[in-house]
Amino acid sequence: MVAEEVGNLAKMSGTAAKEIHSLIDDSQKKVVEITQGLRERLDRTVEASFGRIHDGMSISDRCDTILQEVVSYTSNVEGLMVNIAQAAREQSEGVRNITIAMSELDTVIHSNSEMAQETLRCSQDMTQVAFQLQDCTTNLEQGVFGKVQPRSDTAGPDDKTTNSPEESSQDHPTDDDEPSDSGNLPRTA
Repeated sequence: MVAEEVGNLAKMSGTAAKEIHSLIDDSQKKVVEITQGLRERLDRTVEASFGRIHDGMSISDRCDTILQEVVSYTSNVEGLMVNIAQAAREQSEGVRNITIAMSELDTVIHSNSEMAQETLRCSQDMTQVAFQLQDCTTNLEQGVFGKVQPRSDTAGPDDKTTNSPEESSQDHPTDDDEPSDSGNLPRTA
């Protein structure tokens, strides 16, 4: 029954680890997708801004030419000033879009940092649970066998993994023996 519970706890720990790994993978994929989306938006915004800047420079060059001819073309000055104001608004909009994209990128970076911290906390909690499970297993072995049995995966070549019949009869009380209060019961935390 206890081994079954220990097995269940081990399965639950394994499942939790897989879920955390899956969450980390999903988070990484989402961060990559968001970053790529932001990068594409930023590239489009920068390209549009460069186009608008080029348009603005072109308009400025035209303004210079027109201002040289202002004496003969005074009626066209107002229309040209409206065009310059429109280009400035478009440039301002482009800068605002870049600012928004940078803010979104900062938010994603902050979110990623928080996820990494949460993952670290989960990892530390899982480590603590593993140590508690190991302590419970040790206490169970002490309660059942009266001492900790060496494990086959950690026992060296000189370690005895089985008891002789004399040791076995001494370590395990029979029905005729009186139970002792020697502290072989598992301790509870």
